[in-house]
Amino acid sequence: MPVDPMVEARLRVSVGHDLLQVIPQHVGPRLSTLRGGVVHSIRPPGSMTFKSRGDFVAVVLSPVPRIESRLGSDKLHAFDAPAGTLIINPAEIDSASSWSSLRENLTVGYEPGFLAELAAREFDILDLRLQPPPFGHVDTQALQIAQLFKHELASGTANELYVDSLMTVLGLHVVRYYSNAAEARSIVRAADGGLSQAGARRVQDFLKEHFAGKVSVASLAELCGLSPGHFIQ
Repeated sequence: MPVDPMVEARLRVSVGHDLLQVIPQHVGPRLSTLRGGVVHSIRPPGSMTFKSRGDFVAVVLSPVPRIESRLGSDKLHAFDAPAGTLIINPAEIDSASSWSSLRENLTVGYEPGFLAELAAREFDILDLRLQPPPFGHVDTQALQIAQLFKHELASGTANELYVDSLMTVLGLHVVRYYSNAAEARSIVRAADGGLSQAGARRVQDFLKEHFAGKVSVASLAELCGLSPGHFIQ
């Protein structure tokens, strides 16, 4: 079955501006995808200011005592950051932080609108508003996903489609628990069984033809008429 030209065009679009430019190149391995990018960073004591056109999610991978941070116009908060501490920096919101010991993070940046698209498809939320957790908040599920990212980046041959899948899974987790979609969790649509044979053929045919290009989970899901969450399931 021929691929819809509009779908094919979306799949071929490259990221015009690398979201990860806001994070220094030397801090660790990274990978950019159609939906944003991911960085595994290890940084010595220091400080940083941060602002991006995309939404960013960071997970602390090893304990960091005494971090001082602010988000937006809020005052500085001092806190200890155990492994699994989750930090959410919404798009266009400036932040600042400083730390006095080695800091290891897994950071994911999302292209503008991607989390809103997930919220609309999975939760019927059309006006997504991220609600960052308190400083020092630990999320063990986000830590597990972050460790999968770290392992994939450490391989030296990170698979873009796998990383894109993890980005979607983490994005769904963030939208589900740290946004105004939290109240709507009960209306999440359940997947109706497995992928149809016709849908599977469309995906296989497209991957064979475009194996050398960037391919996102969301775009493959669109080929099958599914949301990214249902496609991953």
